[in-house]
Amino acid sequence: MNIEIAKMLLGILTPISLAIIGYFINKTLAEQGRQWKENDILIAKRMEIYSKMAEPLNQIYCYVQDVGDYKEQQPKDVIENKRICDRAFHTYRPIWSKETIDSYKEFMRSAFKMFSGSGVDAKIRTVSTEKKAAAKVGATTHWLPEWDNQITEERDTEHHKKYVALMNAISQDLRFTIIFK
Repeated sequence: MNIEIAKMLLGILTPISLAIIGYFINKTLAEQGRQWKENDILIAKRMEIYSKMAEPLNQIYCYVQDVGDYKEQQPKDVIENKRICDRAFHTYRPIWSKETIDSYKEFMRSAFKMFSGSGVDAKIRTVSTEKKAAAKVGATTHWLPEWDNQITEERDTEHHKKYVALMNAISQDLRFTIIFK
């Protein structure tokens, strides 16, 4: 009789146990799916923001380092690019990782001397020598004397390294596996 009761209990408990286990597995999978969807939305938003910042960030980098199309830019363009980047980045600051926020700040500090006074534009941390020489040789824009006060005549020797760190941090936030050097 005890064997009959055990068989009966086993027959009842087995489907109940499977149902409970199935419920928890289903709940876990549903939660994981929800997290993946939220992560996809976050990455899509980051990509949207980065697409607004990518070219202006690169133009800032090029102007400070005297590479690429820096000869075609004017200081006011570079300062406007900073504003574009700051507006896009800081509006959505909560969605970036701490590493990206810190790298962004470091890059901007290496490219600009900021907070020189109320209503005073940031000054570009670069030297004008290459820019003035390029303006004489064949750039579409000739150097104007008033641009001298928009340049600090100093360059952060770590500027390239800080740009690379920012690009790598953004790449990680976008779940890219590309590593810049």
